[in-house]
Amino acid sequence: MNTTTNTINAKSYLESLMLSEMGEEVATEYYGDGYICDAISETADSNVSIYTADQKEFAEEYPEIMRAAIDEGLALNGGDCFKANPCDEWDDYMCHVARCAWYMKNEEDLYNDLHFTKLYIAVNYIKDMYGNELAAQGVEAVKLANIDDCDTFDEIKDMAKDEYEAAIEQ
Repeated sequence: MNTTTNTINAKSYLESLMLSEMGEEVATEYYGDGYICDAISETADSNVSIYTADQKEFAEEYPEIMRAAIDEGLALNGGDCFKANPCDEWDDYMCHVARCAWYMKNEEDLYNDLHFTKLYIAVNYIKDMYGNELAAQGVEAVKLANIDDCDTFDEIKDMAKDEYEAAIEQ
């Protein structure tokens, strides 16, 4: 085993990744054994406001995403929405589209952050196993591993453990 004393403070390293609140939610709240895409979908959905005022504000701030939600078929077009809900008003439709668009935006933001979210999961798992002071060469090995190929939390954790242990045994 390598006796090099170079260490990295795991907590400081995790903070340096600067994940969004939603990215951190995926990495910590869904720290289970399922698919990371399911955690992303759940997080994207749970971070859409249920309040009409918030939805109207979102609609005003992100008209291009509103249009994309309709174009991609996530939100009903106006004619279909009013046929299905004849008592709805314009505000109801706008809020329907806003909820769909907000979800799309959240999901896109989470996928843009995915590499760092996976790295957070990996290093946090190693920290849980080995403590807060981690061997620098082990953390570097985890950073260089092909983490983007991992689809489940278990795959990320297994890869992190294997890469870290191989690096510190050299």
